[in-house]
Amino acid sequence: MPITVNNWYAGGPFQQRGFRNDPGTGALLSQHRYGRAADFDVTGLTAAAFRLMVKEGKLAAELQYVTRIEETAGGQPIGWVHIDVANVNTINGIQFIGRIIYIYGMEKNTIEKYY
Repeated sequence: MPITVNNWYAGGPFQQRGFRNDPGTGALLSQHRYGRAADFDVTGLTAAAFRLMVKEGKLAAELQYVTRIEETAGGQPIGWVHIDVANVNTINGIQFIGRIIYIYGMEKNTIEKYY
């Protein structure tokens, strides 16, 4: 299944969906800043449909090293796929996380559910 991470070189709008070394882009402790995260769109699928496939175990082999998938921001579903390989406990599978809005300029993650 084809995905699009960055496409600015082809005239598209996406440039900061992989590694981010610009201190003005994203959260201070974002996994993107450490090269451990990517945001992308999946050709032919919505982000919600992709996440459902993961929850159903349909992509277990392809995502065997992924530890977290972002699902919401500010309590609302996000329209892209965010995956990362943060150093977190995955004994129960991939963590599906949501972002809490900024607290004192630091973005905090909260675990919403496991699959």
